[in-house]
Amino acid sequence: MLWRKPKTTAAEEYKKAAASGGIKTEGREAETPHPVKMSPREVLSNKIEQLPQGEQLFYQLSPSSGGDLVIIERNKEYPAKGRKYSVITTDLVNGKPGEKRRLLFDNNKSKVIAGWLLEKSAELIR
Repeated sequence: MLWRKPKTTAAEEYKKAAASGGIKTEGREAETPHPVKMSPREVLSNKIEQLPQGEQLFYQLSPSSGGDLVIIERNKEYPAKGRKYSVITTDLVNGKPGEKRRLLFDNNKSKVIAGWLLEKSAELIR
């Protein structure tokens, strides 16, 4: 029939829209991207990654996990020797670290350490 428009394919419609100055949003304004929210694991991981060489972060484990003091230390000798981060535990004596320290584990990835701290419900002391 003469009064009907010929059917066009999606590819033809796209070519027409591109030729006429771009694809329209049909009266809608372009949506602004939402701010990216970081998970608690990512926040802790970033804090550990920003740790200067040879510095330490102190966390206290929850009482159900023993209540020990956890020290996150960045290795001074990395990458020549050892892993990037060390996780050390010690007893908390009058709000200060005890004399006896125990190396719990060491790792190159801050996300692994951050996940472990969240699992143990650790709180940042300083």
